[in-house]
Amino acid sequence: MLLQLKAHLSGAKCGLTALDLTHAYCEDKGAIALAQALATNSSLTKLNLSHNNVAGAGTVALADALKSNACLTELSLATNHANDAAVVGLAEMLTTNETLTSLDLARNCFGTTGAHALRQALQGNRSLLSLGALETMPLGVGLRASLEWYTRNNRAWCERAAAELGDVSSQGDAGDAASAKGRQHQSLLRLLPETERQLREQLFTLEDACARNAEQSEQLGHENYQVCPDPHPHLHPTFTPAFTPTFTPAFTFTLTPTLTLTLTTHSPPNSNPTYQVNRLLDVTVKRNAELVDSLSQLQSQVERLASTRQAKKPARKVSKKKDSDKGKPTKPKAAAK
Repeated sequence: MLLQLKAHLSGAKCGLTALDLTHAYCEDKGAIALAQALATNSSLTKLNLSHNNVAGAGTVALADALKSNACLTELSLATNHANDAAVVGLAEMLTTNETLTSLDLARNCFGTTGAHALRQALQGNRSLLSLGALETMPLGVGLRASLEWYTRNNRAWCERAAAELGDVSSQGDAGDAASAKGRQHQSLLRLLPETERQLREQLFTLEDACARNAEQSEQLGHENYQVCPDPHPHLHPTFTPAFTPTFTPAFTFTLTPTLTLTLTTHSPPNSNPTYQVNRLLDVTVKRNAELVDSLSQLQSQVERLASTRQAKKPARKVSKKKDSDKGKPTKPKAAAK
């Protein structure tokens, strides 16, 4: 079945967008086969491989395939056997992949090495929004808080970018509208992967050219419009009065226009109390994560020192006992009867 699925996903006419293989017992062999198909697939966006006994080899193969795949957005590897080496491979993939938004690694067996690699990869990755249930990972509190902070920061960045896309002002002249539209396009292009960004730029260029052509055609239509002369002027005679009345007003008055300007100032986002509180909370969480990491490192050092001391104590007792035995007089042997 896996071979047939691999052949279908590798085909050029594949239109499958979501694949759920939960409890399918794929193991590393099935994961490697799917990875080979993902390297050339351009339709699948969701893949669920939870509860499949996938270990290090299968996870590394999937990570290598996603380095070149620009279509998959959600991958679930929950409840598998991904170790530190496998998670390090996934972290290397995240440094180049700009399409994946969800990577579920809940209930796996990786440790601090893999978590540190993920945290370092998230410092330059803006597309990943979720790592699954972090509370189920066998990590320290500091590492879990740090990973949660990076993913939450990515979600907030995406929300701000989406707000910029929808924030089009209804006031202003045509130049302001064009600049706002250009900012919209730039914000959208930043969210897209490199392969799709060039095609989208060409599409925006064609749309702008079509809009300019439509405006020019409309202007030419107004300029070419002329009032047709009356073909039968004798049927519409004009009336000329015998005298021209004049009206002289007894008083004069003047109108003085009053111009009222209403200026609405928008405070920058940094002066918003809510923004300042959220910013302070982010800084506090980040510092707490760093302090907890330092505390866990110190605790591990103390435990190593304690274990070293415990290992040295028995040897000292044995040596002291031998020294004390040397100082004691030896009892004479009983004479043979």
